[in-house]
Parts: sequence; structure tokens; C-alpha cells
Amino acid sequence: YGCEAELVFEGKIILSRSGFHQGDPFAGLLFALVLQPIISKILAEVPSLSFHAWYHDDGTQVGKTEDLQKVVDIIQEEGPARGLYLSTSATVRPPSKPKSTVWFPRQIVGDDPLQRGIPSIQENGVVVLGSPIGDLNFTKQAIRDRVKKIKEITDTLPLLQDAQTEFALLRSCLSLPKVMYTLRTTDPTPLQGLWQEFDCMTRESLNRILGTPLDHSQWTQARLSTSLGGVGLKSAADHSVAAYASSKLSSQDLKERILNMTEEESPSNLSAAFLELLSAKQG
Repeated sequence: YGCEAELVFEGKIILSRSGFHQGDPFAGLLFALVLQPIISKILAEVPSLSFHAWYHDDGTQVGKTEDLQKVVDIIQEEGPARGLYLSTSATVRPPSKPKSTVWFPRQIVGDDPLQRGIPSIQENGVVVLGSPIGDLNFTKQAIRDRVKKIKEITDTLPLLQDAQTEFALLRSCLSLPKVMYTLRTTDPTPLQGLWQEFDCMTRESLNRILGTPLDHSQWTQARLSTSLGGVGLKSAADHSVAAYASSKLSSQDLKERILNMTEEESPSNLSAAFLELLSAKQG
């Protein structure tokens, strides 16, 4: 940070003189130090919030309308001096939309319920940190949209005209790795049909790369790791339960601290929950 980073754009050099350098492992820590005074002020002046948590620059607050108005006011008052600007209708230019949104489980009257230039989400759910939260129909549609985007990319793989490169991208980027975060953050029990459709898409892509369709036995072997004679194209449907259960178990203590759950409110036997999910998968 002692000198400007040189960014090259269409043969021109642009000096990066503000913000953090991309890829800097200290960037997250330095950003947190800048953001912390604002978070502390929100905690001190709006203690009645039901929920208040941040992941880097992505903050989530739950509370009454007047409490959320106070939160927005604090961010807009304290942020600019630190180089932080809340994304609202006043800070973005059309056709771009503000990243800040308001969601309520029931219908909200008006497009700006906080009267702060922050639009409301008129759906039965909301996507938080890339994970859909809402009713089953909303979750399914969010996953369908995600799978559709992945399919659009896989359909362009033949343009590379290099089967080895196509396969490397399919296995390492576009198959299970592309949906692993979603598998870890959504209950897979009612979503098995969608994950099976995703696996079919992966299978079709492999068939196209190989130039021949695989029968059931060959596809089963292809889903094994390379050390077991497969090609490492793991199944989303097969791994969904283990991914979700392990994520739920490993993060339970953190969730309890964030939500201030008492011992009585905490699940008494998470191992039983894991076995229940596993039984549902096997069934």
C-alpha cells in the first residue's frame, strides 16, 4: 500500500489509489477494522434489534421498522467518512438496482417501507449470502435459476474445441463445486428431484465430451474418485445430505451464539437429526 497498483485496461494503465488490492489476504481484516466502529454504534444505539450480523460488507439486520430506520441512518452518517456507502436508489444509476433491500415474511405496503430509498422484496423469501431463505417454492425456484445459469455455461463448453479442457472445467468448476455452497446451506430432503436433474445435466455434458452415452453402470463408476477408477464427477444428490448435515453440525455452536439461544432452545441431539436426514436420503 506504499504505492499505487497499476491496473491495465485496453492498453491503458490506471493507478489504483483507493480501496484494497485484490487478492490481499489482509484486505478482509483491514475492512473489518474500518467497519467495526459503525457496527459498535449500531449495537449501542439500537439494542432492540432481533438480529444483527455482518460478513465483510454484507450486513443483515432484523427488527421493527423504526429500528431498521435507525440502522440505515447510522450507516449513512458514519459510512462516507470511512469510504463506505450504502447501496440505495440515491447512490446507483438506472438500470442498476440498489443492493440493499428490505424483506418481510408478509406483504409490505409500498416499494420503500423504510422511507430511505431501499426497495422491498415482494417475494416469499430472500437470498442471504447466496443462500435462499423462505418457503419451499421460493427455495426451489432459486435453485432452478442457479442450475439454469450453470447449464448455460456448460452448453458453451464445445466452443473450446478441446475435450480435455472441457472435462477439466466440468469436473473442477461446473459440476459439484458450483453447487456445493447451496448443498451445505439448504435442507436437501425436499430438493432431491432438483439435484437429480442437476446430475443429469452433468451426465449429459460428459456424454457430449466423450462422444458416446454412458449406461447406468458406467455413470456409476464415473462418479467415483480417480483413486477408485472413476473420473471424479461426484453426484449432487448423493452428497447433498452429508454436505448439509456436516455444515449444520459444525456451525451449531456459532449459530447459538449469534442467535443468543439458551440451552433449552438448543437442539438436544444433533446426531439424531443427522441420522434422520440420512434415513430420509436412503428411503
